[in-house]
Amino acid sequence: MSGPRKNFDELLNAIGCKHAAMTRGYTTETCSDGMIVVKPFVRRRGVSIPVAGNVMLLAGLLFFKAFILAAAGPDLYDERVAKLGEDTFV
Repeated sequence: MSGPRKNFDELLNAIGCKHAAMTRGYTTETCSDGMIVVKPFVRRRGVSIPVAGNVMLLAGLLFFKAFILAAAGPDLYDERVAKLGEDTFV
């Protein structure tokens, strides 16, 4: 009797795990035979980095530096950068 009982417990455990996964979201798919299958939504682990946002940020910083350099002139800009380099980190 331990065989059928073990299979039933494994089935209940699998159903419980699938139910827990579906509470975080699910998606439906239609198989080739027309049967609709519900699957848990799989989320990627880790941090996603928006590439377009980072490129726009970098471009904005470079544009700002070019604007400051053009507005202040190269001599004044170099003088201010040297003055900033003299101070301590704190």
